[in-house]
Amino acid sequence: MKHYIIIAAITLAASASATEPDSTITFDRPERVVIIENPGGTGIAISGHNDEGDYNYNFDRNSDNATILSSEGGLSLTRRRHSEFDIVVDGFNFGFVGGQAPSVLDLEAGKSFELGILHVLGFRYTNSHGNHLTFGPGIVWRNHRTTGNTRFTVNDGTVGYGGYAEGVTPRFSRLKVFSLQFPLLWCQKTPLRVFGTRLSFTAGAIANWNAHGSILTSWTDENGDKVKENITDFGLRRFSVDFYASVRICPFLQIYARYSPYKIFTGAASVTMKNFSTGLTLQL
Repeated sequence: MKHYIIIAAITLAASASATEPDSTITFDRPERVVIIENPGGTGIAISGHNDEGDYNYNFDRNSDNATILSSEGGLSLTRRRHSEFDIVVDGFNFGFVGGQAPSVLDLEAGKSFELGILHVLGFRYTNSHGNHLTFGPGIVWRNHRTTGNTRFTVNDGTVGYGGYAEGVTPRFSRLKVFSLQFPLLWCQKTPLRVFGTRLSFTAGAIANWNAHGSILTSWTDENGDKVKENITDFGLRRFSVDFYASVRICPFLQIYARYSPYKIFTGAASVTMKNFSTGLTLQL
């Protein structure tokens, strides 16, 4: 009996808000139904629990959307009459950097990392199925570090590697690159669920403008003093493209992988290095 009352209430609200009939939604085991009438129209709020988890339904005659959201488990299902655009700030990344590099450099993955925001100001197009395309500028900062006996060297803009001077104690040698990034990413939702969350996959390409790079090397000399050498004038590739993929594991967290087929340095004589990183993306 409850089902028929709810269907009738939704149909009544839909007919009051539009000249054409709207779709009908049936809810299993509703626990609370609230019908709100005011001079602006009719609204309905339904909450309950079914085999898929807790749900909350809200209908407003002044809105273009009817939305079902779970209060637990992170499930989010939306019935949209129209596609829509949103402005977003999201994709806070933390990952560890590896990739192709000479083994003699002994780059340490545990001390080589990247920090970034995929979309400082992003534009998101969401279709009627809840899948979305996001594009817009972001930033990323990468750090490649080694604490072994081999260091980065620069000779007339050409980046190579070599040893430290005799008698000194190596501390570290690191390459840092700051980039403006322009991701174009597609997110596809699936019916599968992990930890109560609909599994979704994101993939796309990221264009990078590598605005700044520096090579910093530090050692302790024979007198016990710490010495640093910082070089910013070398053959850094200014434009590159990364391929990005991630999977959502909970409502606010994704695991991602990112690879660039481009060399970090220009010039045939420079050492060959390419970026590959894996990490976590925080979604707000």
